[in-house]
Amino acid sequence: MTSCIKWLVYPLRRLGLHGRLMLGLFAMMLVVGGIGGYALTQHEEEIHFAELESRTARISDFLSLAIAPLLRNGDKPSIDALINSLAGNPEVDEFTVTTVQGGVISSVKPHPSTRPMGEIVRVAGIYRAGPDGADPERLGSIKVVMSTDIVRAEIRHAQTILLTTFFVLLAGLHIVTLYLLKWMVRRPIDRLSRKVDRIALGDLSVTGSVGTRGQLAMFAARVDIMVRNVGATINSLRASETKYRRIFENSSEGIFRLDRDGQLLDVNPAMVRLFDYPSADQLKQASLGGYAQRRLFSAEQISELFANASAHNGVVACEMELRKLHGERIWVELNARAVVNSSGSVEFLEGMISNITERRRAHQRLLMHRERLAGEVSERRRAEANLRASKKRLRELAEYMESIREEERKQIALTIHDELGQMLTALKINLGLLGRIAPVSEQQAQKIVEMASLVDKTVRIVRDVASHLRPAALNYGLASALEWLAAEFSRHELMTCRFLLIGEEPALDEPRATAVFRVAQEALTNIMRHANATHVELRMADLGAAYELSIADNGQGFEMKTQSQRTTYGLLGMQERARALGAEIEIDSAAGTGTVVRVVLPKALNVSQRADFAW
Repeated sequence: MTSCIKWLVYPLRRLGLHGRLMLGLFAMMLVVGGIGGYALTQHEEEIHFAELESRTARISDFLSLAIAPLLRNGDKPSIDALINSLAGNPEVDEFTVTTVQGGVISSVKPHPSTRPMGEIVRVAGIYRAGPDGADPERLGSIKVVMSTDIVRAEIRHAQTILLTTFFVLLAGLHIVTLYLLKWMVRRPIDRLSRKVDRIALGDLSVTGSVGTRGQLAMFAARVDIMVRNVGATINSLRASETKYRRIFENSSEGIFRLDRDGQLLDVNPAMVRLFDYPSADQLKQASLGGYAQRRLFSAEQISELFANASAHNGVVACEMELRKLHGERIWVELNARAVVNSSGSVEFLEGMISNITERRRAHQRLLMHRERLAGEVSERRRAEANLRASKKRLRELAEYMESIREEERKQIALTIHDELGQMLTALKINLGLLGRIAPVSEQQAQKIVEMASLVDKTVRIVRDVASHLRPAALNYGLASALEWLAAEFSRHELMTCRFLLIGEEPALDEPRATAVFRVAQEALTNIMRHANATHVELRMADLGAAYELSIADNGQGFEMKTQSQRTTYGLLGMQERARALGAEIEIDSAAGTGTVVRVVLPKALNVSQRADFAW
C-alpha cells in the first residue's frame, strides 16, 4: 500500500507549477462536476418517481370506480376487457381484482418485475354506495403494480448525456485554461525566473516588466525594488570597503589579524614597516617561522592573548616585547578584539599594534623623576610640618606674650591708678592746705594754684594712661567696656560713635572679654587713622549659640584685593586675636562704601580653644 502511494506521489512531485495548477484545476472541476451531476440526476429521479407514484394512484382510483358496478353485477368479462385495455402501458406490471373474501376475479401481468424494489404497488378498495347516505359497501380491491425500470432507464440515459456533455465541456475548459495559464501565468513566471537567475548570477542591471498585470506584475516590481536596494547596498558596501581599506592601508598604526596558530592572516603596511620586513607576505611567513629565524609571536604570547580574549569578553589590551626582523627588541601596545565562530569559540584576533618603546623609556624616566620628586615632596612636607609647628609655637608664644602684656597692663594700670593716683591726690590736698595754713605772698599763692592745676592735669593723664592700659569699665562687663570705648572715641575724635546692645549682656570670662574689647579697640583705631568717617556704630548681639560684634563706619572704605597684598598689622592683629578666641572674623569693604567688621564668637569653647586660653 505504501509503495503504491509512493508510486502515485512521485510523479506529482516532478510536476512543475503549471502542471500542478492544471492537475489541481482538473481535480476540482471533476469533483465539482461529479457532485453537481450526481445531485442533478438524483433530483430528476426523485421527480420521475413522484410522478410515477401519482400516476399509479390515479390509475388505481380510476379502476376502483370503473370496476365497482361491474363487480356488483358479476360481469367478469367486462372487468377483464377493462384491465386488459390498460395493461398495454409498458410501465404496468400487474392489475389484480380480488373480492372481499380474497378470491381473484381477474389478474393481468403483462410485464412481471424481477426486482421487488423496482416497482410501485398501490391497492385501492372497490365500494358500492349505500342507500340513503348509508356507509358504502366494500366489494373487493384492485391492486396496481407499476414498474420503475423505464424511469431508471431514462435516468441512466440522462446521466450518460450529462456526463458526456460534462466531459466535453471539461476538456474544452481544460484546454482553454491550459492556454490561459500558459499565456497569463507560465510565460510571466518563466520571464521572472530568467530574471531572477540573472540576478542570482550577479547581474543587477536586470529591469523591466514580465508582460502581465496583477500579482505577478507587483511581484516583479518588488523584485526590481529589491534589485535596486541590493545594488545600493552593494555600492554602499563597496564604498565602505574602499574607505576602510584606505584606512587599513594608510593607518600609521599597525593593523593585523591573528589566528590561534600564531599565523598573521592580514597585515597593513604600517605593521610591515614597524617590524622592518620587506613585504607583507614575508611578515606573514615570519609569523610561522618561515622567513626569519624566530616567529614574531611566541607560543606563550599566543596562548596568553587568546586566554585574555576568552576571559575578558573578547577584548585584549596588553603590552609585550617583540623582535624586529634583525633582532632588535621593541615594546608594543596591542589592542585587539576576538572574532568567534558559529560554535562560540575564538577563531582569530583582529586589532591594532603600536610601538611604545620610547614611551616606555620615557615612563621609566618619569618613574625615576617621580621617585626623586616624591623624596623632595616628602622632605618639603617635613619642612612644612616643622614650619607649621614653629608657626603654631610662635602663635602660642604671641598669645602667651599678649596675655602677659594684658596682665602687666592690668598691674600697671592698677599701680598707676592706686599708688600714683593716691600720691597725686595727697599732693593736691597738701597744696590746698599749704595755701590756707601758712601766710603766702600773692606770687606764692599764684604758684600754688599753678601747681594744683598741674596736679589736676597729671591726675587726668594718669587716669587716661590707666584707662588705655586697662579700662576700669571691664570690671563691670564687656558691654560696659564697649559703651565706655564708644564714649571715649566720640569725646576725643571728630566723629560720633554709638554702641548698641541687642539681647542679654555677654557672659564671658575676663580673658575673652578683654580680647573682644581689644578687637573693637583696634578696629576703632584703624577707623580713626584711615577711614575719614563721620559716624561709627558698635553693635553687640546675642545670636543664641554665639555672640556677634560688628563695627560699621561710613568712611571711604578700601579694596579688599589690594589690601590683601599689603602688610596691614591692624587687620592682622584683629584676625590673630579672633583666631585665638576661636571666633570667625569677616571684613567687608569697598572703595567709597565704608567698612563693616563682624566677629562671631561661639559661646562654648572646644578643647583646642580652651588650650589657647589656658595661658
